[in-house]
Amino acid sequence: MMRLEGRYTLGEVLGEGGMGRVWRAYDDVTRREVAVKEVFARVSAERALREAKAMARLRHPEIVRVHDVLMSGDRPWIVMEFLDGTTLDAVLADKGSLPPERVAELGRAVLRALAHAHDQGVVHRDVKPGNVFVRADGRIVLTDFGISSLDGEERLTATGYPIGTPGYVAPERLRHADRPPEPSADLFSLGALLYTALAGRAPFARDTPLASLTAPLTDRPERPDGPPRLVAAIMGMLAADPRGRAAAASRLTDPKITRPGSKMFRGVRALEAGLVVAVAVGVVVGLGLAARDGPEPPAPVFTQPAVVTPPPRLEPSLQIPQLFPTIDPEDLSSLLPTVTYAPPPVDLCDLSPDLC
Repeated sequence: MMRLEGRYTLGEVLGEGGMGRVWRAYDDVTRREVAVKEVFARVSAERALREAKAMARLRHPEIVRVHDVLMSGDRPWIVMEFLDGTTLDAVLADKGSLPPERVAELGRAVLRALAHAHDQGVVHRDVKPGNVFVRADGRIVLTDFGISSLDGEERLTATGYPIGTPGYVAPERLRHADRPPEPSADLFSLGALLYTALAGRAPFARDTPLASLTAPLTDRPERPDGPPRLVAAIMGMLAADPRGRAAAASRLTDPKITRPGSKMFRGVRALEAGLVVAVAVGVVVGLGLAARDGPEPPAPVFTQPAVVTPPPRLEPSLQIPQLFPTIDPEDLSSLLPTVTYAPPPVDLCDLSPDLC
């Protein structure tokens, strides 16, 4: 078996990607299982150490922890918390999609992780199903800050070259890749991730990686099927204007976000349709009447004359008018109406999910 620094014994390979290979390992000093990421030679040691630096400064239960960073064989190795479970993309490949309740739970967990990272000046820049880990106990963990950007640190990528996974990169990052990344770009990627989990398909998936990469610049994905509030939150995070994404993401904390559309909403839609038909019929009838040679004289309208009742006669002394003979002059509060029923407030999300 291969050992690193006489401390970490490597076992099976857990996964491999563009940045490197992840091994299951055992730490002889702390006597615990760990995950060791072997960074490929084509990736600079500086960038690997930068990844470790980004992750090591984050302490959050929904972000994978970094224990150690070392150099061995002219190659960086990053020792991380061992996670028992699988990646979200593997879950979606097996199940196709997730129930709305699980999608909302997933969104809240990743949102908490991103909020902590953003507070520390770290922008992930590659939020996608492959970088979200679902533990065996159901806990969600955000991983792989390999291309993250630290606030105040010089970027190591080529100027003008957009970084991220095609279909999950925010449009402003594609237009202005030379500018410092903003937290709102992570929220766009989170919206694309939740769309994929709910609909079972990525919102900007195209035939080629280049087409998927540029699709957010020109295309608007169709609204997926699902609870109106949840769909509205996801579509809000996928907005081209980054300024409204934070408000849309905050809707994930609504306890009613997975509630289905109510019958009131469907009734309002039916009423709207009926009114449209009625107005259309009225316009047609009106045009038909206007097309005649001349207007017909209106039929006489007969109304019964109104009966005028004289006001009540007032006595010279100061009294409450006889209209209220049983009212105590010193207790005028009896004139106030008594409220016995207050209608419940109308939830605008029930009337239109676009307002949510």
